[in-house]
Amino acid sequence: MNLNVLIRRIHLGSAFVLLGFVLMYFITGLVVTHGAWFGEATEQVVRRTEPFPRELSASPDAAEFAIQLRERLGLRGKPSRMEHRKDGSWRVSFAHPGHVTEVTIPADRSPLSLVEKHQGWQRILVGLHRLHGYGGGGLYTLWALLVDVTAVSMIVFAVTGVVLWHRMTRDRRLGWGILSAGFVLTASTLAYLMLRR
Repeated sequence: MNLNVLIRRIHLGSAFVLLGFVLMYFITGLVVTHGAWFGEATEQVVRRTEPFPRELSASPDAAEFAIQLRERLGLRGKPSRMEHRKDGSWRVSFAHPGHVTEVTIPADRSPLSLVEKHQGWQRILVGLHRLHGYGGGGLYTLWALLVDVTAVSMIVFAVTGVVLWHRMTRDRRLGWGILSAGFVLTASTLAYLMLRR
């Protein structure tokens, strides 16, 4: 197979991987930056209590406590860091797009206080836009892998595009100018942000 054909196929394949994710990111980004266009976001709050699960083996300051608590209470979402409060209680949140459950664990292990927030479609899209990292369960892992694959695809798409341009163009002055401008803009923005601290 011709090298140019191989590079084109890789370039095209990475474009297909990127298209769906970038389009989704654009749409959810519109809701983040222009929320007023889409009406007021709704939120339904439900408060309830649950008995403290006596079978929890970890203490609240242990890393696995939030995971065990999520499993025992049948909650969904990625846990936040455990917050130790002044009154001796602990608080943790479990979040996924459109839904947040805050759990307060009293110091005396009396019934837990749960506040569930069910959010409207606007906040679901905002949550999807901001979703990041591993550790929230199967769907979070799938999402994080998709983000990683998309990041690699962006790099592959850009590199194969530059290689194709370099191999197929004789007068490269304009291309080198645009490519250099991109690197200068990125470097100067980073330098500005780092020196401004």
